[in-house]
Amino acid sequence: MSDLPPPIIYKQCSDRRFACQTGYFCGPYGCAKQRRSRISAAKTMQVSGNEGEFRECCERNQLPDGCLNYCSYSKYPQISSLFSFPSISCPIQTLPIIHNCATRQRNHQKCCEDTKLIPENCLEFCAPLKELGQLDVSKIDCFNYLTTFRDCFYYGYYG
Repeated sequence: MSDLPPPIIYKQCSDRRFACQTGYFCGPYGCAKQRRSRISAAKTMQVSGNEGEFRECCERNQLPDGCLNYCSYSKYPQISSLFSFPSISCPIQTLPIIHNCATRQRNHQKCCEDTKLIPENCLEFCAPLKELGQLDVSKIDCFNYLTTFRDCFYYGYYG
């Protein structure tokens, strides 16, 4: 494998003049790593539990390396920085995908309600987003609760 830094090409990789480096392919959000084998992915999930499931979901959705950094429960609360500091290495359009992967496609609303920390207008983020438009600037105040969301997602308290 090459010692080159992760690619940061966004959409341009679909143009033949700009190719992804070895071990990458042109995904919907730019250059994405070739997926590991199922055996390797299963081993990661077995070792890492929820972390592995989160990361595997992001890889399955062909997110570029710049986004994979947010596909960890320790980094998940930092996704709000993508609104303030847009990046070509992790396009803002990937936020709903990262969020849905963090939820592990489960509804954690009961956990969010039980914390009594999350306002009612933000409870929709305690579950996978049905529409990608739900995660936009109009809900920016809900990003203050990313750590609480993360805790519910990680510890798997849902119902």
